[in-house]
Amino acid sequence: MGQCVRYEIVLPLEYRPSPRRKRISIPPADYDSFFREIVAKFGGCTATNPYSPSPYVGIWKGEAENVITAFALVPARKQNAAMEAFSRWKDELERKYRQKLILIFHYNVNTIGDL
Repeated sequence: MGQCVRYEIVLPLEYRPSPRRKRISIPPADYDSFFREIVAKFGGCTATNPYSPSPYVGIWKGEAENVITAFALVPARKQNAAMEAFSRWKDELERKYRQKLILIFHYNVNTIGDL
């Protein structure tokens, strides 16, 4: 049995570049770049498909928002590096897309077989 940590990140599909402007879509290339960065650092990433209708909709203070969710399984021995990376990505994404909060969850999981 392998012990690992699952990191899940909830990403918006749109953002408002400034308070008075309309919401605009986040370019698909931005997701691709972010997912490739996760793969390069931790070996894999799975995400809901940003090119199809979102399976999730979040409602935040009266404003509905479509989101995608991505996750990565990280071996427990790499947990410190993963926490640093996901914390950095969280800060970068909140700043870049003017988000009050990018949700990231992490929790221990056991797999059948080693990663």
